Amino acid sequence: MIYRVIAGLFMVQNLFARVSVEDIRRAHETKIKGSQQLFINSEGPLNLLCGYMGFQNGYMYNKRFFSPKIETDYALYEDGLAADGTQEYGFTRTPANDKIHKELGVSGSDGRYLSAYHAQLLKMFPSEHGDLSIETTRPNALTNFLRADHVKQDAKYILAALLLLSEEIDVQIGVDHSGERKRLVIKSKTCKGKKFADVELYAAGIDPATNLRIDSIYQSEVEEIVNFCVRCKDRIVIRKAPAFVMPSSQEAFDTGDFLNSLEFLMQTYIYHFIDSLAEYASFVEAVHELLLDQMTEEEKSKLLIGQSGAKEEQQAAIDQYNTGNASSNKKSQTSA
Repeated sequence: MIYRVIAGLFMVQNLFARVSVEDIRRAHETKIKGSQQLFINSEGPLNLLCGYMGFQNGYMYNKRFFSPKIETDYALYEDGLAADGTQEYGFTRTPANDKIHKELGVSGSDGRYLSAYHAQLLKMFPSEHGDLSIETTRPNALTNFLRADHVKQDAKYILAALLLLSEEIDVQIGVDHSGERKRLVIKSKTCKGKKFADVELYAAGIDPATNLRIDSIYQSEVEEIVNFCVRCKDRIVIRKAPAFVMPSSQEAFDTGDFLNSLEFLMQTYIYHFIDSLAEYASFVEAVHELLLDQMTEEEKSKLLIGQSGAKEEQQAAIDQYNTGNASSNKKSQTSA
């Protein structure tokens, strides 16, 4: 079976991100660690300049705050009388309490997918203070889990795995229920017994029920996000929704359907999470490592041969290549 090799991710810049335009230029000139002569494909989804432009255009901001699929939480109330005796009103907006519309999940397969998609979007972008943000006080949120002391060293592999799942790469990530405590595990596909990540699916935080800090809060939102990504990779929830992919033409872009794609969601979240060039480089290395684990020895040999060519060929070697799934509408290449 042939797998697409993805050089990296199309990521949307966050208001607080610290990856500058100069860092973007340097990233494109830097050889990927762990390879001989592989570089980021300047025309592929790892182009951070595209992410910067996406941020400037507010694609995810508008999706999060103005999507008709999200039931926004707000209140309009009487707020006393003005000096001339007329009624004044106050308005409050609480993004942390936003939820998906209940009727969204009952309108066919597309509706079920959109319901699940927006549920994950709200988990990943809680935006509690009115600005687009992945930060939250919820103790079982993905961001807090990835930053936990026992997880942060493996966060790059977890994010890389979720990104590759969004690109329909069969990364072996899942929740292990065999022990007394559940664990999030990323297994090698080609090396029996090897694990890229193996962490307890618990983290310390403030229990919202008691308002007390406890050391072992189950990360239910993390499990839900992982399971959703796995289902999307298998196209269980998007079998009837081929339009929900990143656009390959101006016409497809103009529809805005890509805003409902898992690729867009994961790529945007990852860029908001990454806050330095060094962290980004480490993440790219993790993507590269997981991709190599997907390949046969013959495919690896071909990739190594491709690394000896010109820089354009080096970029092509790590670009996407054909999976035989024409419905993905993604450009693909093979390297030799």
